[in-house]
Amino acid sequence: MRLAGGTENVRRYLGFGLIPQAGVAEGLLLDVQDNPALAESASMILAVGVAAVAINEIIGPILVRFGLAKSGNMGQDRARLIDFIHEENIVTNFHAETKSDAIRQLTELMISSHGLKVDPEVFVADVLARESHMSSCVGNGLSVPHGEIEGDVGMVGVMGISQDGLPFATPDGLRLRCMVLLAATSGEQQRRVEIKGVMARAIGFDWNLRHQLYAARTPAHVYEILHAEEFEDHNYFLEESEAVEALATPSAQ
Repeated sequence: MRLAGGTENVRRYLGFGLIPQAGVAEGLLLDVQDNPALAESASMILAVGVAAVAINEIIGPILVRFGLAKSGNMGQDRARLIDFIHEENIVTNFHAETKSDAIRQLTELMISSHGLKVDPEVFVADVLARESHMSSCVGNGLSVPHGEIEGDVGMVGVMGISQDGLPFATPDGLRLRCMVLLAATSGEQQRRVEIKGVMARAIGFDWNLRHQLYAARTPAHVYEILHAEEFEDHNYFLEESEAVEALATPSAQ
């Protein structure tokens, strides 16, 4: 995991998932029983093996759950609000001299990492046109520009983290440290608004989270922060958002 660039929590805890091993052990025990060369010690090997399997199967699931929680991989079977951003969609040590250059770089990353069939010039022009009407900077070093795409891809996005800050002007005078570029079809407008609000609240009101995110050196570290326990209240499950929206929408008569 160290060679693969895994974060400290992943290296420390995800190995607990390797503890359950009943299938292989039971197969070896059956092989021992059928081996004439091991006839004298077969009963002892069977007793020790069955006991080891029983212990592992009792504590294994508990330790797997513990390891998944500590490594930040719990709940990955349910879609969360910003789960569309993975390690391959994140760049750290991000540098750009102008806003248009930053958006262009992130557009190239988004097209390549998500496999989009989008004309980059058309998309960049759309994003910059929106920026000319209203800045996507929400303060505290965060900007969430967006553009519209066609097709059935739903919502995609990429994130750029700059430790030093991007050197172009912002409404609050603070250098941009995090830019999240979103691309969505017309039907995903509500989710885009939710994502922008979540990122603004998380980074705007949680100094510790903001400090961790802006200081992250690798995409794996950024991904871990976005899925850590401290971020759970912000990165909520999509079905929870849909349930709240359904309750808030009057039913048709």
